[in-house]
Amino acid sequence: MNHPTEPKTIQSRILAYAQEIDWTYMPHAESGTRREVAALSLILSWRAGV
Repeated sequence: MNHPTEPKTIQSRILAYAQEIDWTYMPHAESGTRREVAALSLILSWRAGV
């Protein structure tokens, strides 16, 4: 028998609440890609003196 762990139980409640208030779930891989793009954009704008 597989028992849910406390972190998984809490995570599922947080995700359910976030979806109730219209937040969009984003998989870990996609969020990492978005952070990398944002960081690269920031670096390029800094180098360009923007």
